[in-house]
Amino acid sequence: MKSDYDHKSKKTAYGGIEYRSMLEARWAVFFDLLSITHTYEKEYSDVEAGCRVVWYKPDFHLPELNKYVEIKPRRPKDDELIKAAGWSEDRGDIVILFELNPPKENTESGWLFTLDSSLRNPTLKATLFKSIWWCECPKCGKIDLCQYGEIECGCFSTEELTYINSQEEEKGFRSYHYCPE
Repeated sequence: MKSDYDHKSKKTAYGGIEYRSMLEARWAVFFDLLSITHTYEKEYSDVEAGCRVVWYKPDFHLPELNKYVEIKPRRPKDDELIKAAGWSEDRGDIVILFELNPPKENTESGWLFTLDSSLRNPTLKATLFKSIWWCECPKCGKIDLCQYGEIECGCFSTEELTYINSQEEEKGFRSYHYCPE
């Protein structure tokens, strides 16, 4: 497969799986360290990408988080974003992780494509969220990739989360993020 990136990918074995790149293998290690169940290149689909249909296979599926993940060495190109949006419209949430580091607050290193099911429009389109990062619920320990850092595990009410965040901000740090709409 031809790559538009400056460097050539090096196939890397980890955990009995041969990954197409060392970067993908590093993410597999990261998922294992966080005990996030994942499968590598689990499935593919023909997706609508602008005026054409293309074959697309995301790098990872995280079944417990109900998300697909695509790994890129740097900010994705427009055609990659179009394919991810097509995947989201057809198959489900997909996160594009790039810039080599896990996404966190105040960085742009991961984007989430998701359908806004609240729209009552028969032609739903994928929505791109550029503010996503890893979150962990302090009560149940659930880890997820969330837009605006808002984890939806049901452990806390909006009022409780607002209080937790205000207490942590007073201490000068935030280990749990919530941004009500």
